[in-house]
Amino acid sequence: MQGEITALRMQPGGRRVRVYINGQSAFSLAVILAAGLRTGQWLADEDTARLARENAREEAFQRCLGLLARRPRSAAEIRRALQARRLPADDAEEVFRRLAERGLIHDGEFARAW
Repeated sequence: MQGEITALRMQPGGRRVRVYINGQSAFSLAVILAAGLRTGQWLADEDTARLARENAREEAFQRCLGLLARRPRSAAEIRRALQARRLPADDAEEVFRRLAERGLIHDGEFARAW
């Protein structure tokens, strides 16, 4: 969907923002992605497609953070969780890399906790 952003509204819970294009509700995004948007900004179809892909990656990242907050997970468990989200392989690998770069995936720590 292309058009002018006419409103950005925080959704209940404060984690997502509803984006309105040409006066109509178009989609919602993670707050971190919506931070770069402003009313009056024009979005082309390519922009909304890019935002949808970035949003899917961010949702998968947040989901994995939630899993890791409950208990240590093996790399294989994280990869299975990402596969369950049905992300394209390169997007799933990007999310896995982000988690690994932050030191959140440790098979050794998982094994010790197990």
